[in-house]
Amino acid sequence: MIHRIKPFLVGLLALIVVSAVIAQSPNDAAKGAGARIKAKVEEVKDGMKKWKASGRDPSAVMATLREKVRPLVDALKPVEAEAELDRLLEQLRQEPKPAHEPARPPSITTGAGPSFSALSPDQPLMTMGDFGMQIIFESVGSPVARIKSKMQLIKKLEPGWIKGGGDAAKLASLTEQVSQFGSKHHFAEAEKTEDQILSLLGAAYTPAENDSNEAHRKERDGFIANGKKFNTTGVEEYMSWSVTEPERGSSNWGVYREDAAAIKKAGLKLVAYLWAQALPTWVKSDPHNVFTGNIDTGLETENLSIFAPETLEAYDHFYGEASRELGDMIDFVRIGSPYDYGECAYPAGAGSPQFPKKNVGPGFWVNEAPARAHFKAAMKAKYGAIAKLNAAWGTSFVSFDAIDYPKDVKSPRWWLDFIHWYQDGFTERMGEIAAIAQKHFPKTPININLGWPFEKVSLGFDITGLTKMASARKLCLRTPTGSHVPFLFTKRVATAARYYQPARFSSEPVGASVTREDMALTYFKDLTTGVNWHMDYTANYERAQDSFAEFRQLWADAQYPQIDTALFFPTTSHFLDDWDNWRPAGFSGGFPSGLQAYAENLRDAIDYDVLDERLVSDGFLKSYRFLIWPVGHVAEADTLQKVRTWVENGGTLLVADLESIKTVEQDRGAFEDLAKLPASNGKRMVGKGSIIKIGAKVEDLASSFPAALDARDGVLISAFKDGALVFNRTDQNVVKRISIKGVSTEIPLSPLQLQWIGTDGKLADSRAAKVP
Repeated sequence: MIHRIKPFLVGLLALIVVSAVIAQSPNDAAKGAGARIKAKVEEVKDGMKKWKASGRDPSAVMATLREKVRPLVDALKPVEAEAELDRLLEQLRQEPKPAHEPARPPSITTGAGPSFSALSPDQPLMTMGDFGMQIIFESVGSPVARIKSKMQLIKKLEPGWIKGGGDAAKLASLTEQVSQFGSKHHFAEAEKTEDQILSLLGAAYTPAENDSNEAHRKERDGFIANGKKFNTTGVEEYMSWSVTEPERGSSNWGVYREDAAAIKKAGLKLVAYLWAQALPTWVKSDPHNVFTGNIDTGLETENLSIFAPETLEAYDHFYGEASRELGDMIDFVRIGSPYDYGECAYPAGAGSPQFPKKNVGPGFWVNEAPARAHFKAAMKAKYGAIAKLNAAWGTSFVSFDAIDYPKDVKSPRWWLDFIHWYQDGFTERMGEIAAIAQKHFPKTPININLGWPFEKVSLGFDITGLTKMASARKLCLRTPTGSHVPFLFTKRVATAARYYQPARFSSEPVGASVTREDMALTYFKDLTTGVNWHMDYTANYERAQDSFAEFRQLWADAQYPQIDTALFFPTTSHFLDDWDNWRPAGFSGGFPSGLQAYAENLRDAIDYDVLDERLVSDGFLKSYRFLIWPVGHVAEADTLQKVRTWVENGGTLLVADLESIKTVEQDRGAFEDLAKLPASNGKRMVGKGSIIKIGAKVEDLASSFPAALDARDGVLISAFKDGALVFNRTDQNVVKRISIKGVSTEIPLSPLQLQWIGTDGKLADSRAAKVP
């Protein structure tokens, strides 16, 4: 993932924290503040014990201590830290409100904490990941490896230096700078500051020969212990080509064989993420290899081209070695593209701070000769004759060998042909990489990773195309999840997986340092999108144990909600209107203008799926009663025809700007006469169905939507065949009234609570793993 590095950084930043900074300060006022803070922390802890003894859940208080108070103390902000503690004490002194305080499952709120029994065969997979990054950092010369090693030395020397009269405040200030630089991925500055600290301590850094291997073993053993503690199915490990073959022809699989043996001995399954994209140094300098190039800058980077036959040879070599060395010890294989962290997109520089590569940046990464040749062959296959291509593009190329990429959207069909090829070509080649993995692991499930919870056009990231390919090749598919991932993206992937049915549908959060609120939302998303394999990080399991326990009780195998409403994702408009949205740096956004916010607000009013033009073309619109089209004005003629036919057969189209919708060729196609039909209160009858005009905001739906909408109160609901799942996303106790099959029920909900309600209106702490 974009934030896959975060599990490592969390550990790094933990090493940086200087405990009791304020108490160590020579400033008397600071010492006084430190004493008060220490006393109030103890008072908070006593209050939490009383809460727990009375059956109340103190986990939110603990999270505030960890996520707000501790960082303020470490940042030398005693006033702010003390204010947070005062708020917590006020909260702990308040009496419970019986009328609004729901009962939680006893296993979550009593005793030493929740216990996690083994998953039943009917329940989905649950794995813990990922470890192994430190030795990969070492193998590629990443600055992060040196930063961690130096900080370990600093922490070792720090107590003696302070005891001998060293300036604790100055040391605290410098280590805080390292922390700040690290959190921003400014690793050069972080390392420079560490060197300054080592100079202050009078020490020199000399890396020990076996430091990284010993650290790796400790990390592995910790993962195994936690995997057993939480009764997960297995653990996940990064296994990199840069580690296994540091010199051409060498073999260094010993550490991974040792890991596999330890994991299997513990009774856990091994999920191996085979990192072919982390290249050994000798691969980067081998003139035999072809690297991807940027068509905007003309520069190439140190990523193998997905279009080059030599790249497939490299994958065949690495996967073949993995099969020979580990074979049946691997239970699941995760594979990746040649780019960034291996997700299914072109280079965007997500891993550049940790894995420095030259010339990485925004743009379209298909400048290399094999990519251009693939484009020309694809256009020849589509048009057959150069005259047909020129007529469609408005160009005058003399042959297919002479054609080029478009510079902009002035010729819409030329641009759309390029973007569709840019996506389809990547998906096709990713399928070939998967076929290589399946050749070497014929009996082992193979997983590809979507990643990228945003959709800049330059990423070449075709969600539905990749999901369809994964299904055709019987691959597992993994998507990011959590609050960092918009509902638009979550539902977009889930809808594609619902219809194309990959071998398994998996999720993972974007990092290991997310809040309890994030984790609760993550679990709700899994429970309502058909996910049947959840991967998470140890810190997240630890931080959100109450939500995790609820999640396991409620998780039934890949059940999908009953949904009759779809939100339209305007694929063609996105490609044309947002064609240059890749230019700003960063890893967010990139969706059709206005659609992300609309989708986020819509989820609080109704559960929905997301249909793009591929899904409409493949016939899945027929599954819905309502289609909401709030943004986008251009679609392919075939899409407009299929939408019209669906309306005529009884569907209801809710559209913001019917009059402006047109085809790529600028005519109105099947929508030609629709705006001219008589309307009554914004509603037009078309055959057995109707078209209803809506406003630009979700709030406007209340007056026009033909079915009941939920109150937008932060409580999310998904209906299933056997009941409904209710999630209180807010930080307040609420009472929610819902009706299931005519039975109205009031449900008391505490903050972040997941609650199951059966079709009989009765609340339950768990549900059957299989629906009859």
